Amino acid sequence: MKNITLSKKFSKAFGVLAAAMVFASFAPQASAGPGPQQVFHPVTSMKMAASIPVGGMIAISCGKCNGVAMMAVDKDRSYMTGFKCPSCGRKFHVVSPGGGGKGTDIYVLEDADKHAAHLSASGKM
Repeated sequence: MKNITLSKKFSKAFGVLAAAMVFASFAPQASAGPGPQQVFHPVTSMKMAASIPVGGMIAISCGKCNGVAMMAVDKDRSYMTGFKCPSCGRKFHVVSPGGGGKGTDIYVLEDADKHAAHLSASGKM
């Protein structure tokens, strides 16, 4: 009689364990690690800079302190004329080297000491 009672207990325990494993297999899976990330592309021409849509994300890296500022493009497109680094306070202005019809489409941000800042835009360019 003991063997029958013991085998009933084991079969009940095994049934509960099997049911728990089945239910656990339906639980949502958690995943660690980075999710979808934004990809930024360098902006090298005035035409590219002007084509960034209002609300699009841009990143500007400071050539003085190496800080990076991310922001959304405002309706005035202020990055088309200049940029002030929020970390070190350096003011950069847009220059178009070359002149005379050559190289006038190049987008360059430069401060008074010739440090360059670099503009990048998210999305496809």
